[in-house]
Amino acid sequence: MDGSDPPGFSRGPITRTNSALVMSGIRPLAEIAHPLFTAIAAAIIWLAAYRSTHLFTIAGLGGWALAAALHSLQDGVGAGGSDAPVDYGPMGEVIQTLLLGNALSALYAVGLFLVLRHFARELTPPTALAANSAHWRPQIKQWGIPLDQRPGKR
Repeated sequence: MDGSDPPGFSRGPITRTNSALVMSGIRPLAEIAHPLFTAIAAAIIWLAAYRSTHLFTIAGLGGWALAAALHSLQDGVGAGGSDAPVDYGPMGEVIQTLLLGNALSALYAVGLFLVLRHFARELTPPTALAANSAHWRPQIKQWGIPLDQRPGKR
């Protein structure tokens, strides 16, 4: 073997980008959103099914659709619609991109946590209410209760 390429093989132009560095710096924090999406959907689905005594509910379908939409939005916007490598320029610009990307990812994760808390706080069992922080006590939302079973409705 002389190390040459076979006939008809082309390596194409060799490009050097720093997109892998940027992705490795931003992606771990951005990926925190996926378990939060799942937890939000699980809280909605379980609570709606428990309160209505039906396995499938409109609120449960809405929770699943919300998680799917958020996941698609994050992956679609985050990828910018392309998997092509991007050259972020000199190292100073790479560091700026990493800092901005991580700051936005952290804000996004906090926002998702607050949404999750809104739904998950309803899952607290009655026996644990006394030990729960006031911020995690249920507010007894009506969205998971069938219309004919809501207080004040007949």
